[in-house]
Amino acid sequence: MIAERVDLTPGKKITPQDIEAAGQRWARYQRRRGRTHTAKWSRELFVQVAIGWLRFLGRVKEPCRQPGAFASQVEDFVAHLRDQRGLSPNTIQGRRWHVERFFESVTVSEGSLADLTIEDVDNFCPDCSRRELFLTMRPPFRPLSSSCMYHVTSRRISALGIQTRHQGPHCLRHACANHLVAERFSLKEIGDHLGHRSSLTTSIYAKVDLSGLREVADFDLGGLL
Repeated sequence: MIAERVDLTPGKKITPQDIEAAGQRWARYQRRRGRTHTAKWSRELFVQVAIGWLRFLGRVKEPCRQPGAFASQVEDFVAHLRDQRGLSPNTIQGRRWHVERFFESVTVSEGSLADLTIEDVDNFCPDCSRRELFLTMRPPFRPLSSSCMYHVTSRRISALGIQTRHQGPHCLRHACANHLVAERFSLKEIGDHLGHRSSLTTSIYAKVDLSGLREVADFDLGGLL
């Protein structure tokens, strides 16, 4: 797809303008085929993928860019993803690209991050009538399904080499609950965090805190009887 729309003559460096023009052609092609209702998202997705691939090949002619709006906040975000989250360089680059494109789309001045509104986010997101927060990246835009979430979660768990009987999104809730139990949160606090309607649902995690149960069993009731 990219090789068909970008001039890959050996030895030639590809400029961002070349990639942007190829993205425009791809977006028009997608609209003619009825695969998208808006050219913006198809173009931006093409540009993102093309730049990542061509940069990997060492074919991109990198421009001398001036620091954009909120550059220091972006660097703090990147440092958090790298040092605290431990994400891969490719994942960090992708998220940085989206954040920088978002800041380019808004009109607030440097230092006015608190002035951003939900309308700014809506204007940056794909033009569709859906009001759900998590949508597919490719048109037709629709809410993420449970099967899609299972695929994303299980693929990540397998990549990390984690051995577990269940690999769907629910295992993340279960792991979260176990961590909260280990940190000595009460069952009420755990249930509120997980959104349980009944304390009976949360009570299954009581069996996990064996050390806490042993402390209760060893408690001296002599002074109370």
